[in-house]
Amino acid sequence: MGLEFIETLQSFEEYCNKPKMLFCESIPLSKIRLETDEWIEADNVACVFVDLENSTRFAINPTQKEKEFFAWYGDTLIRIFHRYETKYTDFQGDGGFALFDSKNSLKDAFDCAVTINHFFNYKHEIKVRIGIDIGTIYTKKVGVRGDNKEIWLGPVSIASKLCNEKSGNLRNMRISSRFYENLSKYEKSFFKKTSNFYHGGIHWENKSI
Repeated sequence: MGLEFIETLQSFEEYCNKPKMLFCESIPLSKIRLETDEWIEADNVACVFVDLENSTRFAINPTQKEKEFFAWYGDTLIRIFHRYETKYTDFQGDGGFALFDSKNSLKDAFDCAVTINHFFNYKHEIKVRIGIDIGTIYTKKVGVRGDNKEIWLGPVSIASKLCNEKSGNLRNMRISSRFYENLSKYEKSFFKKTSNFYHGGIHWENKSI
């Protein structure tokens, strides 16, 4: 049975035999289909990725209070994402991300990240890491009927990596160079360059709304 099943799986070359790409101005979730070679491509999509620091304590025998805390953290994060009109949200363990694809995607993502930074890192002193990127995103569904999921290439991958950068103050947001280049001169003043990204501890008390 195992060998027979393996024989039904495509090689990478077979999978790539007839690649297709559908370009869209925004992320058309209804068009991300299963069992097709078609990828969805959309420009100017921003991603905010958030990761809870030292969350391994929730993994083994969490207390009732820890369970409630984790639920509150996730619920609050989703609420903030939707306050800034996210198009798509997802959680990966203790990390969550949101995608923004409107004409104001950069501003929506930036203000969303500032709010998250202010609420968790400054107001409640709950350590979270934040990574942000913007660019062309590629997505499709993988899996089987009844068990499938969207996969994302582009800003999600970069924002996730930035989120996990350990250099600098933990409360500093980490943004990609291409995101930084699109900020206003005033907003840029809060960030410093480190390696190939920028970091800054911006929050609503030091940023004019």
